[in-house]
Amino acid sequence: MALDLEPYWLVHGTGPTNYAHPTKASAIREAERLARENPGQAFVVLEAVEAIRLVEFERLTFGEPSEVSPGPVPGSRARRFDDIPF
Repeated sequence: MALDLEPYWLVHGTGPTNYAHPTKASAIREAERLARENPGQAFVVLEAVEAIRLVEFERLTFGEPSEVSPGPVPGSRARRFDDIPF
């Protein structure tokens, strides 16, 4: 299952990072601009390299659902169908 993410770069400095740059060049320009405004302070260009996601369940369908709800299973004590198999 692929993620629809584009690569991006962040500039880390003294405050919170709040903009994802679409190119490395854009992030470098921003780091240079911030460095000019804040002499002596370092600004680091960070590249997003991986994204991790846990997917616990994936629902697979077998076509269109039936319009008729099934009744109780023969021999069971269930009185009505309630989506609970026990």
